[in-house]
Amino acid sequence: MKTENGRQTTSNDVYPTFTFHKTQENNVSYQLVVMGEDGQETLWAQLPPNPSSFENQELKVTVTDNDLNIQRKDKSLWGNYCWWVVTKDMAGNTTASEKQFLHIGTTASNFSKTFFPLTLETKPSTINNNANNKQPFSFWGIAPYGTKVRLTIKKYFNTTINNNEALKQLNNDNIIFDSITTANPDSIWGINIPSGLLKPGAYTVQISSANPAGDYQQLKPFNLVL
Repeated sequence: MKTENGRQTTSNDVYPTFTFHKTQENNVSYQLVVMGEDGQETLWAQLPPNPSSFENQELKVTVTDNDLNIQRKDKSLWGNYCWWVVTKDMAGNTTASEKQFLHIGTTASNFSKTFFPLTLETKPSTINNNANNKQPFSFWGIAPYGTKVRLTIKKYFNTTINNNEALKQLNNDNIIFDSITTANPDSIWGINIPSGLLKPGAYTVQISSANPAGDYQQLKPFNLVL
């Protein structure tokens, strides 16, 4: 795992880990809150006052004199996450820490501490039907205005394999199509695939983006069979 400026980048063949400082007060509980790319906030861990180290099927918690280390035992996670810790004292007062970012299986770029959405709205059935009819088809989705979106189509690769070697092989596959577009004022982006470019067969599609501030976002690669 690499940590830089409050951001962690890790592969998805290891458990994501969250480390933060304990408060100087006693009788304070801790909540680890994580927000995914869908904008939903989820409570990933809740620790009682004066916690001690423990391990179960979901978590491994290590407590030292100054820090708390929470490991989420889930290797299926992929993408960009924003997380913070909420402490609560005996009187019910809560304090939220500064937000930090965790990138699992994705590439980190320059960041301005902005968390932004990137979605793909194209339906695979539409792609298959148009491609089989040798008609032009498009990938389109949603991203903030001015965001640069890059779509790359490569030779097929098994995207269900979760390890570093698999990611390296995916990144080194031959590129069939590569294009960059900009999200319009309505926050819509779209990229057209030229008619007849893709022959019947299997391909892997990668979509990534960077907003005007330089924040990076990447969707999980998926396979397309024509």
